[in-house]
This record gives sequence, structure tokens and C-alpha cells, in this order.
Amino acid sequence: MQNDDPQIALYLDLVTERMIPPEGPWPSAVDLRTGEDVLGHLRESERRLIVEALSELASYADFKSMSGHQRDSALHVLEQQNPPAFALVRQIAYLSYYAQPAVVTLLQEMGYDINATPGPNGYHMDPFSVSHLPMKRRGTWIPTEQVKIRTERRVS
Repeated sequence: MQNDDPQIALYLDLVTERMIPPEGPWPSAVDLRTGEDVLGHLRESERRLIVEALSELASYADFKSMSGHQRDSALHVLEQQNPPAFALVRQIAYLSYYAQPAVVTLLQEMGYDINATPGPNGYHMDPFSVSHLPMKRRGTWIPTEQVKIRTERRVS
């Protein structure tokens, strides 16, 4: 599976679909082709870890032909045996899914304050209020010109 982008993308889609099932209005990760979209954005170190993790999944059997419960079991084994790889696969699955235009549109229709790209509109922020400041003062501020360096040494 080393350099087979379509295979890697499909496995990412299948994993994402187990983590975010296509229920109700939520589209299928396989239909959205989330894995294909994210592959070009991975750092080389992330890509190696993803390929390693997906190769482990492929080694259990043909992951594509497994039932949903079998895929869940394989993912659980991966989580137990290689936590860093599983954590990255999970992160990539969620980030790639929720960045899809169809999912962003669905979230907007549900009333969530989300933009496909935060700029230039940004996100809604409540106006600043002094009431948001901490009640207890923490730390001390000393103007730079008043900072003194202690140069004497202790003699033992």
C-alpha cells in the first residue's frame, strides 16, 4: 500500500465512514471521497504514519470486504497496538470530513457558525466586556527599564 494513493484514500474513506456513519442528513465519507481530498495536504511524516496504520488494517484481512463490526474491531486493535497512528487517523478522518463543502453547508443549515474558510468573514465573537476579565489578579508586570539583573553570587 506504500504509494497507492487510490487505495490509501479508499481506506481513509472507509475508516472515516466507521467513525462518522452516514445517518440522517450526514453524507457518506466514501461518497464525499474525503480521503482523496486530504492526501495532498499531509506532511510526509503524517503520510508515513497513515500508510503504516492503514497497512496494519489491511493486514487483518481485506478491510474493504469486512462487515462494519469487523472494521470496528480492526480499528480497536489498531488503537490498542499503535495509539499514535490511530490518533492521527482519527484526527485526519474528522478534519477531512468536516472540511467538506457539503458538510459545512449542512452545519450552516443547522444554525452553526461555521465558514468553509474563516477569513475574511471570521466567526461571530461577543463584544469585549470587562466582566470577562479574571477577578483575581495574577502575576506582576514590571516595565522593562525597571528590571534589574542580579549579579552577586553567593559564597558557600
